[in-house]
Amino acid sequence: MLELGPWSATRAHTAYRNAVIIGPSDTPFEDGTFRLVMHFEEQYPNKPPGVKFISTMFHPNVYATGELCLDILQNRWSPTYDVAAILTSIQRCVRLHDNLASQTNMAKQFA
Repeated sequence: MLELGPWSATRAHTAYRNAVIIGPSDTPFEDGTFRLVMHFEEQYPNKPPGVKFISTMFHPNVYATGELCLDILQNRWSPTYDVAAILTSIQRCVRLHDNLASQTNMAKQFA
């Protein structure tokens, strides 16, 4: 389940949107409610939004700051992705937590 809050602008050419994802079944996050904030700059959709967990999330693909290590928000971004596609990808990322590269990033962060 995905839920989006209203758009809010706090600076010129910048918009923020709150979102909620429900932890996928058959994972340690099952039935959890996780809040995120999405930051859209003027270059969107040519540049991916910034996405950050507001809720505490202990996951190899989530840094202690709440920022995500997710390919579509970095080097695999496409202007065809909409907000629903981004949130669905985040849910899928939470379900599939065996990404070795992300685990390596997390290990470096806490080393």
